[in-house]
This record gives sequence, structure tokens and C-alpha cells, in this order.
Amino acid sequence: MNVAPRMSRNWRVAVIVAATLAFLFKLYLALSTQGTLDVPAFREFVTNIREVGGVGVYYRLGTTGNPFNHPPFVVHYLAALGRLADATNLPFAFWLRFPCLLADLGSLYLVWKLLARSHAHHHLTAWLLILLALNPVSIIISGFHGNTDPVLFFFVLLSVYLLETRDDDGNGNGRVWLAAVAFGCALNFKVAPLILAPAVWFYLPRLRARAEFFAVAAAVFLCGSLPYVLYDPVQIARNVFGYGSLYGHWGWTRLAAAWFPESLQFALPPHGVMGAHAVAASIGKWLMLSLIAAAALWLNRRDDDKPPLTLQVGLAVAVFLFLTPGFGSQYLSWLVPWVVFLGVRACLVYYLAGGLYLAVEYSCYIYRAAPPVYCVEPLTVSLPLVCWASVFVMLVCYLRLLRRSKAIDH
Repeated sequence: MNVAPRMSRNWRVAVIVAATLAFLFKLYLALSTQGTLDVPAFREFVTNIREVGGVGVYYRLGTTGNPFNHPPFVVHYLAALGRLADATNLPFAFWLRFPCLLADLGSLYLVWKLLARSHAHHHLTAWLLILLALNPVSIIISGFHGNTDPVLFFFVLLSVYLLETRDDDGNGNGRVWLAAVAFGCALNFKVAPLILAPAVWFYLPRLRARAEFFAVAAAVFLCGSLPYVLYDPVQIARNVFGYGSLYGHWGWTRLAAAWFPESLQFALPPHGVMGAHAVAASIGKWLMLSLIAAAALWLNRRDDDKPPLTLQVGLAVAVFLFLTPGFGSQYLSWLVPWVVFLGVRACLVYYLAGGLYLAVEYSCYIYRAAPPVYCVEPLTVSLPLVCWASVFVMLVCYLRLLRRSKAIDH
């Protein structure tokens, strides 16, 4: 394998400075801001865990009607964060977001290692890493929002890195097992990485490697779910796998809700969409999953000419974000590390569109009885659609690049 020229010292310093500045700014946000409504929701989950236990939390709805829909490992995770908050007198909101800051640093390092394997000039690699370090989507979601998405996608990125480099040191089987452990760790935070399972399944070269990968990942997931999954697996599975996120806030469902508002109903507003919109959401979900699986099968149909897994995962995430009927603004962080492999222009388009959307969305609606005067309807209506359109642009970029995937040295 030909390796790109080593990055010069000045460029390495520039990347490290950018990463340090971004980390410090996120740290300031984590220490000084309340975050989104997800923060009090997680704080309430901690209270519920202490009051009714790790199984009982799956039965108690939050004050906004939000169910506890996370895998059982998150019960242990939130309990630990609660104890840290109690022991340090630092707010729980900080401890919820601090792991995201560390995850962003880890993701930056892994992307750096992956880019070093390509033919990209070291100046281009440095600019891509600087953009990744300073991108406003990660700054806002990791430093302000308050959720686990940057952490779980760090583990996804680690899994992809281990799979793509499995032949570099002659320890292919060992790296597949480690990749499976990382993938299982991601699933322990949210089951969303299952949308990437088809890409991983068909990317791996042999049936035995595929079976071992998913067996190990499942074992890690089950171990992280103990002991609660043994007590009430049905209710836990119902909450974790049955959750559909928020309907009508993004993409085609936002348009559907605007065009047909009279038929928009929720069992527990804003959760549990009902009626014709629920049917549309179900059809959209299965269409999305079918397209992701079909794309994975098609891209890996030839064993001697498989595209890089980084591109396949990026494509799957882009398809998800473009077609998903359920959405949370933190989902935008899922695509952040993968657009780097599309180039500088793609990064600028996605990072700027996502950053503008998040900045306006949060500043207009988070903890405000009335939006500020600058939150005019054309702005709040158009920016989500602009951001959604940027995902479509990324989708087109992936399809074009995958058609000529030999341009990137696998």
C-alpha cells in the first residue's frame, strides 16, 4: 500500500491547535450552558433509576411523555454520571456532555489515521482535519446539546478503522474481533448503528468472519445489558427497538406535517404518531432500511472490488438522514466524520448548513417562552429544508465517488 507523504510539523501543529481550541470551547459550553431539553430528560432518567431501578425506568414516562428508550447499558452509564455529579459538585449537564468532547478527539484521531492511508496530499489532509475539528455541528451537539450520539459514533468509527486496517499488521482475525467489540460498545449506547450492519456484513470477505463479528458484537451488547435484560427482556426490547424518534420535524415528514396538519395526531405528544402519518412513517422506515441493505449488497457484489467501508458507512448514514421518518437534531453528528472522505467542498456544505440550522433551531426554541425577534418564519422554515438538502448533496457525492471508488486507494 502506498502511503501519502507525512504531514509536515507546521500542519500537524495547526491541526492540534484547531482541535485544542474546539475542545476548550466545547468545554466552556458544557460547563456554562443548560443544553437542550435532552439534558433535563436524562437528569430525570437518573432520578427514575434511583427511585424505581434499572427495569422500572422502562415503565415510567418522563414529564414530556418521553419513554426511556436506551439500551440497558445506559442505565449503568447514567448512574455513573449521576454519581460523578454528586461527588464533584459539577452539574450533571457537564458530565453528560464531557464524554462527547473526548469522543470527538478520538474521532479526529481515527479520521487522521484513515486519511494517512490515502493518496491525499498532506496539505489537503490537514485542511480536512481542521474542518473536522472546528465544525459547528460537533461544537453545538457535543458541547451544548446533551446526548450520547458523538460517543456511540466514535465506537462506530473505531470499528470501521479496525476493519479497514485489518490486513496492515497481519492480524486480520484479531482486528475483526476488536472491531466487533467496538461495534457492540456502540450498540450499548443506541441501537441506531444496526443500520450499518448490512454494509459491514457484505464488506467482510467470508461467512465465518461475518458470523464471528456479529456474534462478538451481540455478546458485548448482551453483557452491557446485564442484569436488567434478564429481568424483563420484552419491555426493554419494546422500548429500545420500538422507539421511532420525533415525527414531523425533519425532511419529508416535516413537509407532510405542514401539508396535512389536520391528520397529524400523537398518542403522547410529541411522541407516538398515529393515523395516516403513522402509516406513512412505517412505509418510509421500511423503504429506507431496504435501500440501505440493497446498496450494501450492490456495492459488495464483487469480492475483488469492494469500495472502502468509510464510504459505504457514509452512504448508509446519508440515506438514513435523508429518508428517516423520525429525527432528533443530534442525528446530524452521525455524518460529521464521514463527509471528510468526500473532500473539502462537501465538508463546507454540510458543516455550514448543519451549523446554521442547529444555531437557529436552538437559539429560537430552547428554554424560550417566546422566540427572539430574529426568529422570523422564513428563517426557521427554510433552514431545516436547506440542511436536509445538504444531506441530499452528500448522498449524491457518495454515489458519484463510489462509482469511481478506485480514485481512493483502498
